[in-house]
Amino acid sequence: MKRINTLTEHVCAWMNRNRFHFLVWGIFIVLESLMISLATGIYGDFLSYLLHYAINIGLFYVNAQVVLPKALKKPIRRLWLTPLLIALEVLLYLAISYVIDLLLASFASGTSINNVPINRHFLYGSIWRALEFLGFSWGYYYLSNYFKQLKTTAMLENQALERIIVENEMTIELARTKNAYLRAQVNPHLLFNTLNFIFNQVRKNNTIVAGAVLLLSEIMRFAIEQDQESGLKPLKEEIKQTRNLINLWQIRQREPNYIDFEVAGDIENFSFLPLVLLTLTENVFKHGDLTKHDHPTNISITLEDGLFRMVTDNLIAAKQPNEGFHSGLDNIRQRLAYTFSEAASIKYEITDRNHFLVVIDLRLSE
Repeated sequence: MKRINTLTEHVCAWMNRNRFHFLVWGIFIVLESLMISLATGIYGDFLSYLLHYAINIGLFYVNAQVVLPKALKKPIRRLWLTPLLIALEVLLYLAISYVIDLLLASFASGTSINNVPINRHFLYGSIWRALEFLGFSWGYYYLSNYFKQLKTTAMLENQALERIIVENEMTIELARTKNAYLRAQVNPHLLFNTLNFIFNQVRKNNTIVAGAVLLLSEIMRFAIEQDQESGLKPLKEEIKQTRNLINLWQIRQREPNYIDFEVAGDIENFSFLPLVLLTLTENVFKHGDLTKHDHPTNISITLEDGLFRMVTDNLIAAKQPNEGFHSGLDNIRQRLAYTFSEAASIKYEITDRNHFLVVIDLRLSE
């Protein structure tokens, strides 16, 4: 039952898609039959009309949707293939028409084959009828192709217009980006001048504050320069700024902080993604508790046996800021995947000691 319902739905959908064809053929058949009847005074029966118009319409669609696309596909063979296929269509049409006449004569009066001759009247009439519907079919074929080309042209024009709009939007966005970049050039310049002013004002009276300002200025200059460039950068410079960041953090705190920063291996000429180490260190300060001597924070970098590893391990602070752990880590994950593909990985977890552990591994190609 379900299969029957599905078949019925497909048939209904097909008829709905082709309702214009049904309408045109219906009007054509009624008008032509009426004109022939009025002109000749001959009224055919329904079955005769049904069978003959079925073969005529079948010839129309076979020629338009099968024969012509195949015959006209390649210009080299269309000169000989098109007449050959049309001749075969006409011959097949004659054969089917004769079989239909036999069936109609047999059903009507039991007439035998010998009483349904293939004479001049039958041949000329059937050939003319076949050529008539073949002509309709050729017109339909070229007209439908014309409308398809119009539709394709309109679609291509719309796509070209959309590309122009996108290009214009990209041009506008590029101009905005350039303006933002120019503003970014002004803002750091003003910032560093201000920090330099503060440093000069306090260095004689408070060397600790002056040292903090100097460290902050150096860290920010490094971060801004790295943010404006792409690609891998020497890791040793970021290690230096990470030590500055740790020193700056310790200057700010009123109580001791227990943090170990270890570097092992030959990293003198090693390059890595910039600002990853600083981001992890900043996350340690933001989310970690560095005041417990029995829970020291560890930041380590190792390079040995073709494996580069970066680790941060810190006690999780009881009070957390509104920002979550993972926003910066997700950014690092995307950058690693984009730059190193499957050679790099980042893993993080909360350990049994309530520590937040982050491990970045990069397997170096030999």
